[in-house]
Amino acid sequence: HAPRHRADPAIIMPQQPQPKLKLLCLHGYAQNGQFFRERTGAVRKQLKSVCEFTFLDAPRPATGEFLGQIDEATRGAPLGWYNTRDGNRPALSS
Repeated sequence: HAPRHRADPAIIMPQQPQPKLKLLCLHGYAQNGQFFRERTGAVRKQLKSVCEFTFLDAPRPATGEFLGQIDEATRGAPLGWYNTRDGNRPALSS
């Protein structure tokens, strides 16, 4: 008898495509979803084959004295997930 060879199952059965990971992307204080999306372009490009990104806008306008330093024409509306009571939250990023 000739030896029986088992076929490699990976050759016979095609691999099912894996669903993409779904990533919820929440921007920082005084940012918005579009601005955060633009800032993460390099990461999204590297992961686009395995991840689906969803960017949300916070529901409230951001408050704080530092907001005068933000260029809304470039960055869009500054939004926040919450607001401080005194409105004096210092900017932690630029």
